[in-house]
Amino acid sequence: GGDSSSLSGIPKKRDKYLRPLLSVSRSEIESYLSVQGIPYRTDSTNSDTSLLRNRIRNHLMPLLDTEFPGWNNAVWSLSQKMHDDAAAVDFLSDSALETIAWKDEDEGISFDRYFFSVQQSAVKRRLLYRAFTAAGPSSRVPYGLIERVIGLSSSSGWHEEASGIEVFCKDARIFVQKARKLATESGFFVIIEKDGMYPVGDCILSVSRCGSDMVLSSQKKGFPKSVISLAGLGFPFVCRSRQSDDSIKSADGSMKSVSKILEDWKCGSMKDDVPVIQNVGVPGQPLVCLWGSLLGFRNWIVKG
Repeated sequence: GGDSSSLSGIPKKRDKYLRPLLSVSRSEIESYLSVQGIPYRTDSTNSDTSLLRNRIRNHLMPLLDTEFPGWNNAVWSLSQKMHDDAAAVDFLSDSALETIAWKDEDEGISFDRYFFSVQQSAVKRRLLYRAFTAAGPSSRVPYGLIERVIGLSSSSGWHEEASGIEVFCKDARIFVQKARKLATESGFFVIIEKDGMYPVGDCILSVSRCGSDMVLSSQKKGFPKSVISLAGLGFPFVCRSRQSDDSIKSADGSMKSVSKILEDWKCGSMKDDVPVIQNVGVPGQPLVCLWGSLLGFRNWIVKG
């Protein structure tokens, strides 16, 4: 899943570090030491074949030496070519930073969607890897995420997530940042303070004020687009997943458990995906909506 620089191998020189013996084989070094009578030590873990590097060193490489003599020269040649290619892509990527209006954000990186989308594919990949590194992924970023983001970069209103990183397009800019986690693995919590597009779980929430109403629209994968209008709701409000002690006002004025409502709706494993809208701009911060239609269920909207 790495870029072309992964094939360039370890450079002979990097900053203040020099590796003059990089092209000399281990057997050549050991033969020289033996002839010169120079004692040396071998790392005891080198024979531990539970480690991938040792399986390659002790099993794969001897087989290649026997079956494909000279294979190492071909790998070395490829490494040199990839090193030159990687240097060129690095130069082009550095030059593109100003063009795409690269910006360090509080939680990650953002850049202009259009000017990113018109870059060469190799440059786009390198810029994304740089952004992922800055955001700090929790594990190796799958190449599939790179492909999806590049494919989506010419459009707006999308959200992708992998390896603890979320990438989304908002206000003509692409944002790369750590995925915001909740108390539950599938949970979400987003504070909405103005009109715009917001990543909520695995979909994008569109928020717009229309008179005294707040209009929310979104689409969950596999379901039709859902639009709701909440009268009297102002900024700020929160769109989040349920909490175990949540309760919401019913038509008769009594409070009802959100968990019980979702159970009655037979939400099953999707109960943590139903957005809960909470008005945090008024005393008591009441819940005002259970947005069930986003997942094919009913809506529970508090009136008045």
